[in-house]
Amino acid sequence: MSILVCCNLPDGVILGADSAVTIVTRGEREGAITQEITKTFTGAEKVFPIAVPGLSGCIAVGSYGLATLGPQTVQSYLREFCLQADGDQWVGCESPVGGLSEALYDFFNTKYSELVRPSLEQVHKLPFDKIPADQKPLLGLVVAGYGGKRTPLAEIWLVAIPANEGERSVRCRRETGNFGTDWFGVTAPITRLLKGFDGELLNNVLDHLATMAGISWSADLDAEVRRIVAQGEYKIPYGHLPLEAGIRHVKSLLDMVVELDAFTPGPQMCGGPTRMVVLTTAGLTWVLSASLSRPGLEEKHGNMVSEG
Repeated sequence: MSILVCCNLPDGVILGADSAVTIVTRGEREGAITQEITKTFTGAEKVFPIAVPGLSGCIAVGSYGLATLGPQTVQSYLREFCLQADGDQWVGCESPVGGLSEALYDFFNTKYSELVRPSLEQVHKLPFDKIPADQKPLLGLVVAGYGGKRTPLAEIWLVAIPANEGERSVRCRRETGNFGTDWFGVTAPITRLLKGFDGELLNNVLDHLATMAGISWSADLDAEVRRIVAQGEYKIPYGHLPLEAGIRHVKSLLDMVVELDAFTPGPQMCGGPTRMVVLTTAGLTWVLSASLSRPGLEEKHGNMVSEG
């Protein structure tokens, strides 16, 4: 599991993640499917600048969920994708970032089908479409950056594998001009802090109250309750935040989740040093502290492929 945070601002995008990788062993015991975390490593890369021949613009990908597919890391497959892809196919299209996201879905969906799906079918002794959704490990990709010539603002796209049978799970999370922060992986701590509630706890409370009151829970009633709960959300003016403030915002969220996980009983789900990149129309900057102006910063202009 991971914590991945993406903050889209008028002047740039901050994409950051922890660096822990958990090794999960799946098997069967007394007729039940088991999952056991056997090892956790730190120092893994989960944020990857993208360099595709022919594709202009500054783009990076963050990953959460699966860190490996079969014998290799997601990072190594991203390098393979960049070597094979032809960016000329997205030149002139309305959203090059969206076109790249579609291509990433095709590439990693094929890898997942070849390397993950057979082992799941073997463990569960079921066809893949009969395996419960919560037993299918997820690979999530957040694609952020610039590509369109008509706007100086960034886009954020989401890719999720596996998708529901017969569907493609690729969508635009934030179109140009839609500013805000999204978080993925170990999401509960940030949701509780920024939104003011826990989704699972809220659902349990609402179900319990509905049962006690003897009423049927309707979509309208659910929407009304959630409208009231939403009043507790922190209203952060993302459209006015400078990049420095955005970097501190992302760093504080990453650190909170990592530190909380370190003191929570159970296997470590996220941890290690955090990694952040800042994407602007001028290029990409790795941020090794909570500020663009402090020492400990490695700057790279234009696109690049992370070498770890």
